[in-house]
Amino acid sequence: MNRAGLQMPETADSSLPHQAPGRARVVLFANTDWYLYNFRLSLARRIRQGLDAEVWIACPDGPYRTTLEAEGFRWIPIALRRRSLNPWHDLAAAWKLAKALRRIQPHLLHAFTLKSILVGNLAAWAAAVPRVVNAFTGLGSLYGGRRADYLLARRLLALFFRLFLGRAGVRTIFQNAEDLAQVRALVGHSDGFRLIPGSGVDTRRFHPPEEPPGAVVVLLVSRLIRDKGILAFCEAASLVRVELPQVRFQVAGAVDPGNPTSFTQAEIDRLATLHPMIEFLGQREDMPELFRGAALAVLPAQAREGLPRSLIEACASGLPLVASDVEGIREVLLHGQNGLLVPPGDVQALASAWIEILQDPLRRSAMGRASRALALERFDQEKVLEATLAVYAELGLNPEVEGRP
Repeated sequence: MNRAGLQMPETADSSLPHQAPGRARVVLFANTDWYLYNFRLSLARRIRQGLDAEVWIACPDGPYRTTLEAEGFRWIPIALRRRSLNPWHDLAAAWKLAKALRRIQPHLLHAFTLKSILVGNLAAWAAAVPRVVNAFTGLGSLYGGRRADYLLARRLLALFFRLFLGRAGVRTIFQNAEDLAQVRALVGHSDGFRLIPGSGVDTRRFHPPEEPPGAVVVLLVSRLIRDKGILAFCEAASLVRVELPQVRFQVAGAVDPGNPTSFTQAEIDRLATLHPMIEFLGQREDMPELFRGAALAVLPAQAREGLPRSLIEACASGLPLVASDVEGIREVLLHGQNGLLVPPGDVQALASAWIEILQDPLRRSAMGRASRALALERFDQEKVLEATLAVYAELGLNPEVEGRP
């Protein structure tokens, strides 16, 4: 593991077929076009530039699809039902993807998020795709739920992991060590497992402000789903406002109908009426400026996380953090150094942590500097991209295999 915290591959897999000279074809597969655009656009660009590869995107249709196509990436329409646990829906999606893969004959499929990993590995196996890279962004609500169908699904997942994650030509990337350890315990091996912290953040775009912001703003950036602790944020804001009436509270993010814990827009409108001190900003495209206008970034998550992108961007922006003490968050929030961890669901502890940091400007500044240093050391986008392409190279996909000098 290098000093950036990236577990790097060591040797290439000699069991893989040699790629014929010519342009490589790589398929990036995710459950939304929004995910590919917001989190993996830099990777798609780097694959095209660094490997001189033809990049295809596989995902459901959405508002970002045309933007991705305008970048020169070709689209494979795959309709995934994110909320569904019906295996027939997933098998139908896998069959459709397999048909497309047989036509394209990609050299590598890179699947992101749990549902895409399940469908993508089935499709790649059926289409004889020689290389598969899986990227867990977290184990999801499926691993946090206690419903009977979730328990059954977890047993089936364990079987799937044993069958597919250990295959030749397959590598699996985890964003945090706790998820890696949990899946390793299920499958009993980890030869093909790699640890790369997230999708990276552009530390030149996300950076601290030159001057401290005039207003004191507590900022939550998140999809508007219950698992992110939206209700706890609202309750804590009400408590803090009593003691610190000058503080402002902002929530940036949109509802996510594909997630089973999502609020409806009508529910968010009611919350905005009940808590008028909170600004619900909706989906924003000016995130660097939004972070630079904040004093504190928070994430009161109620369930495990993969590696929350919002906290990484907040770190790069030089903000102290307050967030729940759950898997994934502990990778980016070092308690007492760049922020404070609180028990999930404990509104009083959440409010007290906000007040503790907001009332101590010197400590807040020191924590912000620690956040920035952590982002530069562990989460810089260039380091993450290099580590990801190193996994590709381990599987034999690199410029030399393309027949280029």
